[in-house]
Amino acid sequence: MIDLLDRVLEKGLVLNADIIISVVCIPLLGVNLRAALAGMETMLKYGLMREWDERTREWEREHIKKREPLLLAEEEIFLRMYGAHWHSNGIYRTWQPGHLYLTNKRLFLLRREPGEMLLETALEKIQRLGHQERNSLHGHREGHDLFGSQP
Repeated sequence: MIDLLDRVLEKGLVLNADIIISVVCIPLLGVNLRAALAGMETMLKYGLMREWDERTREWEREHIKKREPLLLAEEEIFLRMYGAHWHSNGIYRTWQPGHLYLTNKRLFLLRREPGEMLLETALEKIQRLGHQERNSLHGHREGHDLFGSQP
């Protein structure tokens, strides 16, 4: 099975089908199907899906810049990881997900969509780190790392 899949991806497979639906020998509907199955390198080699590939690559080049946060002068990222911020405003309480960045100058939590800085503090303002446990909405114990900073 692996050899068959490898061969299909490397060489490609083209399926052609003509379907005619008729009632009492009167053709009512005709369908012409053509499908190509191959690895992307093979498709591009034979000139298939070239425009799609170019559009996708161009879109990726344009949007990759939006994925990285704007950094301060001489700032470099040491750690990037998934994180969330507990937001509580009146009856509205929720975790706001984003990516937590630790740089040589600050710690911040950035949410991409909608673009929003959820949390930001300079490293020299962080005074303490801690861990707090509380019950989740489903009654499970959850741990949360906390840090305190100067105003």
